[in-house]
Amino acid sequence: FQLCYGFGKPCILQKEFSKGTAFTRDNSLFYDEDAQMFDALYRAISMSPIEYEKMQVRLISDAKTLYDTSLENMKKLIDG
Repeated sequence: FQLCYGFGKPCILQKEFSKGTAFTRDNSLFYDEDAQMFDALYRAISMSPIEYEKMQVRLISDAKTLYDTSLENMKKLIDG
């Protein structure tokens, strides 16, 4: 997941693995069952450049929010 966050590349993943991450339907492509993975890949391949850019911008923003939250949590732990 760190590579997706760091490079701003939307992720294609099974929905159940998105829990606790910054991945949402606005910044990534999800599928429920393994058999639906093909459909998610097809959506990624046929996505317009504008749609892809919107997902990238949203992912970068969401990853920054996750980073900021994590940093604040670390500060709280260190400061006690």
